[in-house]
Amino acid sequence: MPDARPQIAPANPRRRRTPQRTPQRTPQRSPQRQPKQPPKVPSPTRREPSTPDPQRREPNAPDPSSNAA
Repeated sequence: MPDARPQIAPANPRRRRTPQRTPQRTPQRSPQRQPKQPPKVPSPTRREPSTPDPQRREPNAPDPSSNAA
């Protein structure tokens, strides 16, 4: 019986600290995740590597034409 009492005591302070830390971390994570997701999730980041591909192929094609000229 006395063992159950000391266990509940340390559990109470632990539970009180968790709610205090959660609200502080949630606001910090929400703004950080929002700006990070849009730039990474959108295709603009994927288009960048894809755009240089076609651009590099275009100059490759005119290479022979520029040499002939």
